[in-house]
Amino acid sequence: MRVAQVFPMADVQRHTVKVKFDIPQGVSKPGMYARVQIPDTTGPIKSQLPVIPSTAIRYRGSLPVVYIQNDRGEPELRMIRQGKQLDNGMTMVLSGIAPGDRVYPNPGPDMMSRTRP
Repeated sequence: MRVAQVFPMADVQRHTVKVKFDIPQGVSKPGMYARVQIPDTTGPIKSQLPVIPSTAIRYRGSLPVVYIQNDRGEPELRMIRQGKQLDNGMTMVLSGIAPGDRVYPNPGPDMMSRTRP
């Protein structure tokens, strides 16, 4: 897949930039959904991205979330932006948690059903 066009203006309300791709014939149909990651090669290199077990990631609708242990020792829900999935069952996290956060590696249904004010 090749980037055909990057529009010069961003949508300030949605924090998005429109990008058009040249997609090979027969790969997709009109109306199909796709998620694309485009690396920013002009920004600073982030050498210390957190890496967590892929089993720690749960989904609320289509949004990936994890549970971390907060300062009080209680589970806290955090929305994350997933990065690359590694071959060893781990996933890089681009945002939402910081290095050193304690992530629950496999949260059970009891933790996911808790509601916090």
